[in-house]
Amino acid sequence: MTVMRWDVILWFGGFLMLLLGGVGGYRVLVGSSRRRKGEPPEERRRRRTLEEIAFSKGHAASSSVEGKPRRWSFHFAAKLALDLMYRLTSLFERTHEARAKVLLLHTFDSAVIRNDERLLSDMFDTRVFTLRVYPQSAYLRNLVHLFFWMLWHIWGARGVFFRFVDYYAAIPAFFTWIFRKKLWIVLGGYDAHHFPRYHYGVYDTPVRAWCARFAVRRATHLLPVDESLWDGVNTYISWVHADPPAKTGVKSLVPGIRADVRVIHNGFDSVFWQPDPKVQRDLSVLTIAGIPKALSESAKERTALLKGVLLILDVAAKMPQYRFLIAGTDRASLPEGLACPANVEFTGYLVPGELRRLYQKTKVFAMPSMTEGMPSALADAMLCECVPVGSSVNGIPRLIGETGFVVERPEASQWVAAIEKAMHVSMGPAARERIVAEFSIEKRRRQLQEVLCA
Repeated sequence: MTVMRWDVILWFGGFLMLLLGGVGGYRVLVGSSRRRKGEPPEERRRRRTLEEIAFSKGHAASSSVEGKPRRWSFHFAAKLALDLMYRLTSLFERTHEARAKVLLLHTFDSAVIRNDERLLSDMFDTRVFTLRVYPQSAYLRNLVHLFFWMLWHIWGARGVFFRFVDYYAAIPAFFTWIFRKKLWIVLGGYDAHHFPRYHYGVYDTPVRAWCARFAVRRATHLLPVDESLWDGVNTYISWVHADPPAKTGVKSLVPGIRADVRVIHNGFDSVFWQPDPKVQRDLSVLTIAGIPKALSESAKERTALLKGVLLILDVAAKMPQYRFLIAGTDRASLPEGLACPANVEFTGYLVPGELRRLYQKTKVFAMPSMTEGMPSALADAMLCECVPVGSSVNGIPRLIGETGFVVERPEASQWVAAIEKAMHVSMGPAARERIVAEFSIEKRRRQLQEVLCA
């Protein structure tokens, strides 16, 4: 059975109107000129001016209108055709509400992205595009693929939803701007920070920054996962070099934002991430840091510094009585020549089931990052009743609340004191209760539904 594609029919209808509008407008003006070749030059110039002004305003010419002669262009016909195409697709959407379509883009797989995909699929007919970032040649091919995918699917869609702003964000921003669709952008972390000293953030290079600002300015809704990603201050990272407090958030990075801004925290899966009462916890400290092997030595060192790996190695050397585990990376991913204490172990990459077992038998989870968004690794560890110790940046203190310890400075002595306290308290159950109560998937579902269905 053949399914009629109304969006394709409307697309070709709009293109036809675009063509006929331009040709018809040209013939009207040229034909009018040919029919009145015998009139005096002054009268002809005055009449053309009146016709052009009237045509641009959409009403008949009046002899009382005066103006400077100007050339008629294709712009009005194109604008008219696009407006008609928009009205037709909007009418199609209103008469087929059951088939409301939303386009979802993502660049990598993670639990929070999968949660959002499930939430959107419950509310809309969700079309998903996965953009491969590595290797670079695949990324470039995918950008071309994304352009034509957007061109095909934007018709009849209510809008586009994606998390994190980067090069590719300019493409959906362009299509939603041209076709007057909604654009929901979830700000997650590196797309709302810029620390020039560390070359961190999408605003560090001119082209990348232009793409990010173009998308943010044309968004209809900005949905940061933490308040600091809209407007905040990071004093933790500034302390290292005695710099002034660093501003964070797109409010200071992108002038001229007209989008509606609403903070919607991430939701976390309390069913999968839960403790196992049969497992005995040992006195160990776990942290997670992803450092790709493909990075240059300088980039590895910078990433290790920002993720707090160098700090944790220093802390481990001062606390030989405890075992320190670094998940998500291995020794080969660290800068060359970096000394590792004997009580430090690298687990490499772990699948979710393996990571859950590690959470269940670890006493303390440390999140020493110098910049973050709202880290899911910390929330997952708290759901498994690890005692959290984290830096005072972005969403980390908001997740921890009063159920753990927040460190104000990247000093090894402060981290040693906080971890020692965490080893001798039983705050794990309270940490889990906080995440379940304040950062549930159901709460995020309700808040997203209020925004997306408005």
